[in-house]
Amino acid sequence: MIIFAILIAYAPFYLRGGFIGDFGDPVGQTITNKFLLTHYLKNGLLPLWNPYSFLGMPFLADIQVGAFYLPDITIFSIFSPVEAHNISVILHLLFAGLGFFLLFKKLGVSEKASAVSSIVLITTGSFLSKLFFLNMLTTFSYLSWLVLVSVGEKKTIPKLAILTCLMIFAGHPVAALYVFLSVGIFNFIYHFKKWKKLFSILSGLFLGLLLSSIQLVPFWQLKNLSVRDRLSFADFSSGSLNPKNLLNFISPLKEPFGNGIDKYVHFGTIAFILVIISLFFFKKFNKNLKKIYLTGLVLGIVGLTLSTLGGIDAIRHIFYNIPILNITRVSARFIIISHFGSALCLGIFLTHLFQNHFRLTFFLSIAVIINSILVTNVFLERHEISDAYKQYQFENQNLLKETKEPQYFLNSGNFLFPNRNYLSLTANIIGYNPLMLKTYHEKIPVAAHGSLLSSTYFQDYYENFVKFGLKYYVFPTNSSKKFVINFLKEKNWKPIAGEGSDFTIWENPNPAPFAKFENLKNKVTMEKYSPEEIILKTEMIGPDKLIINQSYYPGWEAKISNSKIIESSIYGDLIQSYEIPKTSEVKIIFKPKDVHRGAFLSLLGLMTILGLSFFKPATCK
Repeated sequence: MIIFAILIAYAPFYLRGGFIGDFGDPVGQTITNKFLLTHYLKNGLLPLWNPYSFLGMPFLADIQVGAFYLPDITIFSIFSPVEAHNISVILHLLFAGLGFFLLFKKLGVSEKASAVSSIVLITTGSFLSKLFFLNMLTTFSYLSWLVLVSVGEKKTIPKLAILTCLMIFAGHPVAALYVFLSVGIFNFIYHFKKWKKLFSILSGLFLGLLLSSIQLVPFWQLKNLSVRDRLSFADFSSGSLNPKNLLNFISPLKEPFGNGIDKYVHFGTIAFILVIISLFFFKKFNKNLKKIYLTGLVLGIVGLTLSTLGGIDAIRHIFYNIPILNITRVSARFIIISHFGSALCLGIFLTHLFQNHFRLTFFLSIAVIINSILVTNVFLERHEISDAYKQYQFENQNLLKETKEPQYFLNSGNFLFPNRNYLSLTANIIGYNPLMLKTYHEKIPVAAHGSLLSSTYFQDYYENFVKFGLKYYVFPTNSSKKFVINFLKEKNWKPIAGEGSDFTIWENPNPAPFAKFENLKNKVTMEKYSPEEIILKTEMIGPDKLIINQSYYPGWEAKISNSKIIESSIYGDLIQSYEIPKTSEVKIIFKPKDVHRGAFLSLLGLMTILGLSFFKPATCK
């Protein structure tokens, strides 16, 4: 019933070539990351570095890439990128739905009530709104399974550790925070005063973090070197719900109640009314059901408090000064904690009704399911897969000269989402990544989501663009901003190709080479280029500084013919340089120490899990 309901609810969006989601983050970031990851793996490359975004960015260290998340790696390796996105969305919804069904049953909710509550949760509110962020959805899908294992008695610690690791690998750190809060609040109430049990659960979660260190350690270094940091109080508050937004609990209408950042508060009108009515039946529940109901009620209150940030500025200032919580950009998404709690309360109430008024409750449950399926169809808009693929098309890619090294181009940002050209593997000097390096932002400041700051952006930072290797500029053919085209002509740029009336590609007459020496008498030619290894042939009259038009990041080093290691240093406040003695060959390699440290900690975590699994009991009753 759960599988059927979920497939029916989302059928209009994946049948007959439909695309589940929108053309923002899925097309601009998530799918392209997954495509590039599987492209690397199929070609036997380690996914450590991404040369196609900005002037190069750490790839594995970007947690949303999901470099170790095997389910998505498998799906995106088999199917075409956009179709793989659809399949991953549906499979993770089914995975989450099954987990909630088993969890509710484990807690004493009747089978039929468990099915209804699971369907409500997966077809409305929090999960519905996360279809646009695949990594967030995949992370959320582990919530039910983590709670399910935490209420069990057998090998709790190893199971929790493995599930926690998979959730981290799924790729969304903020979504993981929501899940940890949900799991923590639930278990604190459910296992209140059972300190040994709580300690074993905490140990399992911690061990899962240790097991996922190979992802977390590189991510932590990248985050500390990026512009993604604590928000201003105004930004922090703007992502929260206000009292008017909460009317969405009753009304499925997006306006006038919708929150501008994350609108999907709606839990289904009938389901929400039943939750409210259930409050008046609390005294009739048995002792065990009362305990679960109160747990759900507390989850609902905490989720509402966090998603509204307390509703008044005095409380919001307190939240703002709490570490980790203060980097949450869309507090409205804490609503998943409320939805989880509400589904628990709904399940308990339906269980009571099934025991006493079976026929009425049966028809009421059908109405709740139909209402939930309608919620999905009211909120989502259908998009065609063919339209999604058009977002990726860059038909003139073959006009860009084939070379071993990246040939950087820049989208105007007025018509084309920057990162979409991953699928043609064209190096974009701007790219799309919320973890953009601080050094880059200081030299070529762009908004963290990749959009351009002003209509004169290209002219304002033109000198830096040219200095750091820009070769092609893509600009709308019929743009009203004629001053940009005039500027290009003044700088002797030439239009080399066009895509109908949509855009024109302009070529820089004198682009900076990817690799060069400061002393022009020393010559360098590219022998081999790959994302993690660059081999250069040189003709040198003496020692010199080698400059590589690639973002500076810890871990890059050069080897010369006598095997001497030379660490990279920053040049021009942005790119790489190396002090090279006279030599005939230079090999530049990316060997990030943070990955090695993370791998060691993950190995330590794995050995601990194996020890707990085979040599001693994992839980305490």
